Amino acid sequence: MTPRGWRTARVLSDERKESAVPFLERALAWFAGLGVSVQRVMTDNGSAYRSHHWRAACRPRGCATSEPSPTPRAPKARPSGSAKPACASGPTRKASVEGFSIRSVRLRHHRGPVYTVPFSLLGAIQNQSRDWVIDKIAVGVTYDSDLEKARKLIKQIGLDLQEDLEFAPLILEPLKMQGVEQLGDFAVQIRAKMMTVPGEQFVIRRKAYAMIKKAFDENGIKFAFPTVQVAGETEAATAAVAQHALGLTRPVAAG
Repeated sequence: MTPRGWRTARVLSDERKESAVPFLERALAWFAGLGVSVQRVMTDNGSAYRSHHWRAACRPRGCATSEPSPTPRAPKARPSGSAKPACASGPTRKASVEGFSIRSVRLRHHRGPVYTVPFSLLGAIQNQSRDWVIDKIAVGVTYDSDLEKARKLIKQIGLDLQEDLEFAPLILEPLKMQGVEQLGDFAVQIRAKMMTVPGEQFVIRRKAYAMIKKAFDENGIKFAFPTVQVAGETEAATAAVAQHALGLTRPVAAG
């Protein structure tokens, strides 16, 4: 049997076929001198190992070559006049990392589907599960609302959430109002924010919205919504026109 500890190595300046093929020939000759018959040579996917020179050096000596199959590339979309240019990193996927393999990463969407993405298609990666996350809440109130009272109510809601045994471990910084975000056509947009544990901001946000709705209703702060105002003539003018119309409909007495 061939001893398992026999090996030969040499550091080369590059991996081009001009360097790799002579090394292969020297290595095969060295093993042949020891009485070792080489049956298979394993390499990576480098161009030198896929060249005709490499295979020509292996074939007379009865050596089969073996290299990993290349990672499949994504099909290219046909150009279209109305189509937008595709992102170089491929389609965006929002999911949790479920596992890795040598060539790809497996992603699990929160609704169940699993995506297997080759590493060659990965571009910039956004990690939303690291350390903390800032969640922002926007609320539209009417122009006659007391903004200072709204600020105090939101601050108290943040403190109440932080004292809740269910949400306290998930809140890193309590909910508080930042100020007026925008003066819209029919609403004053106010914005609040909080810092939570990643992935837990959604359930806290739903609870915060419910508490804001209840607190604003109890304290006379109205939520804004689109309205339509129709402007017409004054009541006096309308009444005069109606009286004139009524007179025209009365029958004329016979003379």
